[in-house]
Amino acid sequence: DFSEILQIPRISFGLFPSPKGMIGGRIKLIYKDVEELGVSGATITDIFDPNDSKYIIKTNVKYLLVIEKASIFQYLMEREIYNRIPCLVITGKGFPDISTRKLVSDIICKSGITALYLGDFDPHGINIYLTYVRGSSNFESQLAACPSIYYLGIHFEDTELIPSDTRVILSEKDRSTLKSLIEDPAIKVSTNIKYKCKLMYEHNYKCELEAFQSISSDYLVNTYLPSKILRRTWI
Repeated sequence: DFSEILQIPRISFGLFPSPKGMIGGRIKLIYKDVEELGVSGATITDIFDPNDSKYIIKTNVKYLLVIEKASIFQYLMEREIYNRIPCLVITGKGFPDISTRKLVSDIICKSGITALYLGDFDPHGINIYLTYVRGSSNFESQLAACPSIYYLGIHFEDTELIPSDTRVILSEKDRSTLKSLIEDPAIKVSTNIKYKCKLMYEHNYKCELEAFQSISSDYLVNTYLPSKILRRTWI
């Protein structure tokens, strides 16, 4: 990768990533004299090029919800979560690309709002969170790191709200991943995240955000998220 070898972002070579992430909520983006107001489920690079710093972000929300999966992003947008909680919603549809992480980083820096990550209670969800927080190993990715993102959920104590039949036993691969995470230098620094990994390993199960729908179809938007944010139970 020439970008990594030369320590120069790929945009300098005229190379741009294909669109992946999605954003929605109460936000005004001003880019090249064009305003986009109240973006709802738009592909990030369809709105503007986040690699170009010549844009303005205007929003009066308090939170940026960084969602692990596209399915949960769509679920929240359909229920207009931004009208229940003053928030923006963004997803990288799994592991986020550089454009998505760059936009998350810029929103945090330019607006100063609180960023909260929402993902499954599993090793995969934790790894995706870490990708937002520190980027990957290459040079350009590190430029889009977002170390100030908090982990909103799912936490171990949250899984006690969910019927036990929605829990899934960890695979050997899951357990191996958790062992690696517990020994990861970044995890060791964060006592809370390390403890989260240990609890998952010791209790030997995982569960998805969709499990909340077994309580009620709107439990996630009507009860879980408002309660978590009101009580500020993030780490």
